[in-house]
Amino acid sequence: MPRRKTKTERAAKKSGKLIRQKKLRLRRRIADDPGLQRDFNFLVECTHWPEEKLLSFLFWDCNMMSADVRSVIARRRREAWPVEESTLRRAINRIFKIAEQIQKINGTDLSPTRTIFFSDQDGEPLTARETKQRRAIFENLPEILRTYASELQRKAWLEVAFWRREKPNMELIVQMSRMNSLYEHIRSATGGYHQHRLHRLVNAARVDQGLPTITQRAFTVWLNRLKKRHQATHHNSTLT
Repeated sequence: MPRRKTKTERAAKKSGKLIRQKKLRLRRRIADDPGLQRDFNFLVECTHWPEEKLLSFLFWDCNMMSADVRSVIARRRREAWPVEESTLRRAINRIFKIAEQIQKINGTDLSPTRTIFFSDQDGEPLTARETKQRRAIFENLPEILRTYASELQRKAWLEVAFWRREKPNMELIVQMSRMNSLYEHIRSATGGYHQHRLHRLVNAARVDQGLPTITQRAFTVWLNRLKKRHQATHHNSTLT
């Protein structure tokens, strides 16, 4: 009996199928436009690449312009810190203070733990057992809040430590991605970017993926920056 595929394996297969369909759609878009097809054929001939290689590069790297270090780090930081770190730390301190205040109140006649009436959503009184459980939660609320704040503080510290290690790695990943991108591979294979032809093909890939087109000027500026980064990296490597 064949082994049943795991959920991860099924998801990977589905994702792979979707990517193949999108790449096929991009290839049809290029084939349906004589100008794009000429640009595509020109780059295939210049680079001596199989068509599939150029198509894959266009599919994966058409949004490379947004993969600068600052934007990548900013996106990763938003994922790691849905609340600003400073705001989170203030919230943790407030939770500790509120827990202390509630504990003081619970020791006075103002405490609602002894007088509150517990009922269900229809207004019916809870059973004696349920009432006792709810009252215990109220009485233990300060400790519950302290436990919550302590765990949140622990996770925040771990995230800070992780972030300090991760940031240099992310900068290196972005740099390596640029150096191994469609644009640098074309420059390396042909001696230039062929920016006008490449611009048209990149925009076709962007449109196919629902991304906004990029102007020729913005594309040229970005390629010039990419070239300067490459030259600076190459110069530093020769010095070392």
